[in-house]
Amino acid sequence: MVSNQVISAAADSSVLSAHNYAHGIALRRHAWLRFTSLKPEAQQRIQNLPFSGSTLFGSHADDEMARMKSELDTLKAVGMERPKEQRKVLRPYQ
Repeated sequence: MVSNQVISAAADSSVLSAHNYAHGIALRRHAWLRFTSLKPEAQQRIQNLPFSGSTLFGSHADDEMARMKSELDTLKAVGMERPKEQRKVLRPYQ
């Protein structure tokens, strides 16, 4: 009876540690991406990549960024531009 509780507590502790580790990496990614000049959609894409290894983003991020760059290069090659973001017109108070 007691041994089952000890085993259960150890398993719960390891799960909690894994979750804390994953949340820490997610926060580090978010903090790093926040100060880049990437568009929010690109930041979101990169932020949601799976974690692999001991680096912040792993090899998946390199592949994703290369794919995004090739998409932009293709659009430029055929003479198309990405649609510009629409900004709200700010009107001064009268």
